[in-house]
Amino acid sequence: MTTYKLADMDKWSAKAKRNTTMVMRSSVQKLATDLMTDVGPGAGQVPIDTGNLRNSLMASTASMPSVREGEFGDNSGQITFAIAGAEIGQTIWLGWQAVYARRLNSGFTGTDALGRSYNQTGRFFVESKANRWQEFVDAAAAEFVD
Repeated sequence: MTTYKLADMDKWSAKAKRNTTMVMRSSVQKLATDLMTDVGPGAGQVPIDTGNLRNSLMASTASMPSVREGEFGDNSGQITFAIAGAEIGQTIWLGWQAVYARRLNSGFTGTDALGRSYNQTGRFFVESKANRWQEFVDAAAAEFVD
């Protein structure tokens, strides 16, 4: 029969919490990295022309990033920093700030509020990455869980 000391259980509990936190952070970072690097013309990939859409991706533990007009610079450091500070139980939001991100993802046919006509086929890159979530978790778990 195996006996455990309270100190052993405390050590095991601390290690499990650390591993869980690391798997969570690493999984989200892998997702964010994929969203910034799996770019191209194919369905499921983030479309890239100038890089503005990719650069508008932002992470937050406070709320979904807000949508705004404008040009965006490389935001990868902000994303990594936000993810690195997240704790178990916190929500981490990843969202594009570029106003046209939703139209590129979901598609849009019609006339917008400014009178511009679109016949935009959706790329569904958000759904494509969400469907791969378990892959990101499994890869992170392989790194941190022993």
